[in-house]
Amino acid sequence: MPRGKRRTCSEKLESLRGEIEEVEAQLRELKARERELLREKREAELGQLAQLLEERNLTPQEAAQILDGAPMLQ
Repeated sequence: MPRGKRRTCSEKLESLRGEIEEVEAQLRELKARERELLREKREAELGQLAQLLEERNLTPQEAAQILDGAPMLQ
């Protein structure tokens, strides 16, 4: 029983290139989503840090001095 017309190498190559383009488009979309999630994560972490500084009545400069191990001036 015949299976149909066999595709030429050129047709196979064209089909493969189309598949590659689709996968590359998916990859670009996934990378964009990754960047957005990383941005959201960073914003959430900065919000937590800001809340902690406010609870401790610290300025960002004072927190930096603490992290650097420098004595705080009051």
